Amino acid sequence: MPTRIPTPKDPTAARAAEVIELLYDYVGVLTRHFCTVADSHGFTPVQAKVLLMLPNFRSTRLISSTIGCDPSNLTGVVQRLGSRGLITRQPDPADRRIKLVVLTTEGERVRQLLEMSLFAAVPGLSSLRKPDADALHTTLELLLQAAGGRPADATCPIHQPRTSTRR
Repeated sequence: MPTRIPTPKDPTAARAAEVIELLYDYVGVLTRHFCTVADSHGFTPVQAKVLLMLPNFRSTRLISSTIGCDPSNLTGVVQRLGSRGLITRQPDPADRRIKLVVLTTEGERVRQLLEMSLFAAVPGLSSLRKPDADALHTTLELLLQAAGGRPADATCPIHQPRTSTRR
């Protein structure tokens, strides 16, 4: 498949360009999948991201910086999720000036449904044989390690560990 970007003359650089384009194309597939799943549950992509981030990220400042939006833009998202009974805002016991976003029981139930829908059938990935999926996982981990690891400000809430104490 020819690349849509200019192909470098150097064969190694040309191969790198092809790999980069394939990665971007697959990220596009995953983005469309995420948006479709969010919509099927009645959420915007940002609302779905916020739900998936909880309970690991609870301060509105950290949530907004992680998903790459201004805290003032997050206010409306939080209000809409709150009006649906999915989250509440509570003062931080350690600093009452800070408001934490907390899932309600219903919010946790909906977050789990959203997560199950998101990973039930990941386009392309779900059809890979286990050895191929394992090889892809290993290759991507090696690629990230060679690039210096995951960035501290990674914007994908899905890969954050469930046991994180970050707010």
